[in-house]
Amino acid sequence: MFAANTTRAKVAAAPPEISSGAVHQTVPADAYVIFQEKMIPPLLPFAAAAAGLGHVNLFTESDGVFRRDAPLVQYDGALYPSYALRLVMAYQGLTPDEVKFIPGVEVSAGRLRIPLDADSMMAVTFLGPSADTIKRASFRDVLAGSVSQDFFKDKIVLIGPTALGVGSNYVTPVAGDFPSVEVIAHSVENMLHSRFLTRPPWAQQLEWGMVAVLGLFIMLLLPRMRAFWGLVVSLMLCLSVLGAGTYFFAVGQWIKIGYPMVLLVAGYLVVVSKSFLVAEKGKELVEASQIETNKMLGLSFQGQGMLDLAFEKFRLCPLDDNMKDTLYSLALDFERKRQYSKAAAVLGHIAAKDAKFKDVVEKGQKLKEASDGAVFGGVGAKKEGTVMITGGATKPTLGRYEIEKELGRGAMGVVYLGRDPKINRMVAIKTMMLEDGGDAGSAKDVKERFFREAESAGTLNHPNIVRIFDAGEENEVAYIAMELLDGHDLVRYGTKEGLLPLEKALDSVAIVADALDYAHAQGVVHRDIKPANIMLIKDGSIRVADFGIARITASSKTATGTVMGTPSYMSPEQVAGKKVDGRSDLFSLSVALFELVTGEKPFKGGEGLGTLLFQIANDPHPDVSAVKAGLPASLKAVLDKGLAKNPDLRFQRGSEMAAALRGVISELKGGAPAPAPAPVKVKTAPTLEIIQPAVVPAPKPDKTVSIGPEITIPGLNDMPKAVPPPPPAPSAAPEEGTLRIEQPRHAGVGPAVDVPPPPPNPDATVRLDSHRQEPI
Repeated sequence: MFAANTTRAKVAAAPPEISSGAVHQTVPADAYVIFQEKMIPPLLPFAAAAAGLGHVNLFTESDGVFRRDAPLVQYDGALYPSYALRLVMAYQGLTPDEVKFIPGVEVSAGRLRIPLDADSMMAVTFLGPSADTIKRASFRDVLAGSVSQDFFKDKIVLIGPTALGVGSNYVTPVAGDFPSVEVIAHSVENMLHSRFLTRPPWAQQLEWGMVAVLGLFIMLLLPRMRAFWGLVVSLMLCLSVLGAGTYFFAVGQWIKIGYPMVLLVAGYLVVVSKSFLVAEKGKELVEASQIETNKMLGLSFQGQGMLDLAFEKFRLCPLDDNMKDTLYSLALDFERKRQYSKAAAVLGHIAAKDAKFKDVVEKGQKLKEASDGAVFGGVGAKKEGTVMITGGATKPTLGRYEIEKELGRGAMGVVYLGRDPKINRMVAIKTMMLEDGGDAGSAKDVKERFFREAESAGTLNHPNIVRIFDAGEENEVAYIAMELLDGHDLVRYGTKEGLLPLEKALDSVAIVADALDYAHAQGVVHRDIKPANIMLIKDGSIRVADFGIARITASSKTATGTVMGTPSYMSPEQVAGKKVDGRSDLFSLSVALFELVTGEKPFKGGEGLGTLLFQIANDPHPDVSAVKAGLPASLKAVLDKGLAKNPDLRFQRGSEMAAALRGVISELKGGAPAPAPAPVKVKTAPTLEIIQPAVVPAPKPDKTVSIGPEITIPGLNDMPKAVPPPPPAPSAAPEEGTLRIEQPRHAGVGPAVDVPPPPPNPDATVRLDSHRQEPI
């Protein structure tokens, strides 16, 4: 064996009996190999008789752990093999002359190959704790003959002390009390079975890389992550490092993963402790101080009717029993306002914490069924719907369109600002609920009709008609993507204080008439022409909006039995429930023209909707010159023709009305007087007589008036119950080609009469039954 040269004595030459067992090979001066300066040789007679000589030095690491063995040690210019290497060489019949040493690479002899690390050391692979690895037998049992000789047959037998306190024990990666003979036995086992653990040249770079990555994770990412995700990611990293080390170890490559593992565990504990003891504690204190404030603000908002703000404040409070009662009361307030989707959201918030509280689950389910909302908490819902668009990288979508914000709400649903991500085009998206019918067939018919009407409106390509780009359905919400306009409608110019210049008003209506002429030529009727659907763009151009929307709205179940159109602008044939064509739009446009030039509507209605519809169907329109003085007679002629009760007496095409209006404009500019619109020959039509029966006030007036078999106008409370009229006498038949609607006989409309109480009538409506409703 070799010892430290503490006296710095000169290196003594090895005896011939010792040096003859050395490997004599020139080693480069820059090669790294363990160099010894003091030898403690065995007794020379023993050395001469031995089959081979090897050193028994075991070199530990700086931390006192034995991990590597030195196969060759240099002394006095010669290389002396280790005891383990010499045993293997003797077992395989190899001599020192056959040994070849490549510093930092390998030691070879015959078929034996021992890989070396940069220090010319061999990493030892330990099979486990000392008691479970190498077979052993007590020397006392051997002497007593208790051990069979076959136990040692064809095996390398090492003799050495194993009892504690007798020999030298070493600390190894797998145990802390490995006897020296056990350590040498593992080295022999590794050489015989080529079970080598090498340290690849890139191992140190990999280890430093793992330390750097884990350090950056601990410093930059872990403090910003929530506790749960921080734990999950840290465990995944820990398992990744451990798995990588295990894999490399299994293939015989040694990677030091202890330092990265210690860094990760220590860093995680420090960050989590700081977050819990400092940040989380401070956050809890701040939240605790705000709970009472949020609760008081929520109660104040609830008392003022600002229920949405109240819910936002209540959600910031912990859900104790008192807060559950408060939220339940808030849900009842939402329900009273018929905001069912919001009420269901409040109850759902309670149920997420305590599903057994009162009847939150059952009541919430009923409210969801009653709610019209489908997506985003109410896209396409009624006015009480709420749009819930949360912040974040991902925006809510409807079809392929990204919803940016809500633009407004209308009779048919909600209007959103959307973006088509494929071509980066901003669009206006109108939504409407497609409610299912009574059966699958009717529901299918509703959807088919919706897309058919949207397709018809989408075929229109005119510079003064708002373009429709797309239509679709998602989660029972129908939507139409159309051109986004930068302007406003003409409603503001329908008052006496806000009238447009006469020439501008006439020109705008003429442009609309041309647009309607194009649409009518394509077989598309608007059905809801009014100033609100005529847009004045900032560049001064005119657009007609919502083509087909009235009929599309009528396709849904909610619109079944309602009049399509706005009552003040409806034509007489719309009031009567007849099939309409383009001339109905021209009547509505004439009503809008009357309003834009005078600041008043021609039919005002008086006491209620029933009176308004009667005036439209029966009363002549006011003289425009009497409403506003100074208007040209040619304009009166245009309005008289456009507002004719009989469609055959009106303008037959929008281009005719546009030409007449431009003639009026030319007259206003100093040209020749505009010619009067040519009269239209009236064809003889079948007789239509509508007799309003005598009525008496009922104790509880009806809430609806039905006009035609399938037209019901809700909210009307001034129409009393009807008395079935007597059959008309043959002599009282009206003249052919006339339309007569008799004035209702009740207070406020006609002279009151005394009639006996009507018999019970299950149909609590007033009906005009002369024509059958055309299918929508």
